[in-house]
Amino acid sequence: MGAGLFDGSTRFISFYVAIRLVQAGMYFSTSYRLQESQPYAKRMGMTVLGGMAIALFSLVFSSPLRQLIFLGSIGLEMIAIAQISTQRLTMPVHRSHLVERIGLLSIIVLGESVISLVSGLSGLEWNQYDMFAAVTGFLMIGAIWWIYFDSFNILERAKRIQ
Repeated sequence: MGAGLFDGSTRFISFYVAIRLVQAGMYFSTSYRLQESQPYAKRMGMTVLGGMAIALFSLVFSSPLRQLIFLGSIGLEMIAIAQISTQRLTMPVHRSHLVERIGLLSIIVLGESVISLVSGLSGLEWNQYDMFAAVTGFLMIGAIWWIYFDSFNILERAKRIQ
């Protein structure tokens, strides 16, 4: 039999905690470098540390209680982040990289969409439904491309906002 869902959870949780520790450190680093976003970054850092501590605490228990506590830590962290997001705090946004990041996301989405569509339609005995699916899929991919290039001027304006 293959590995179960809960096999290796100690290793997974340990890696999760390590990644979240790095993320908390990045929030705290941002809070010291950018004074205008200090309240937001500190709260987010403390939230990540709190969720990480509960996830680390779950390692004390055995399966399935370990997984329940771990998932509970993620749930509590999500609720806390949603609560922080409703407050009027200045978030650290690097606007000059916004256009570049959205462009890279668009390239990835377009590439993966074309690959998925072509692989999904290969080897079919074409009928009217397959043709409709292919045309609709390529129209959607074209719409993603159009949305990106149509919003380029808005993204460029956002880049210049201070």
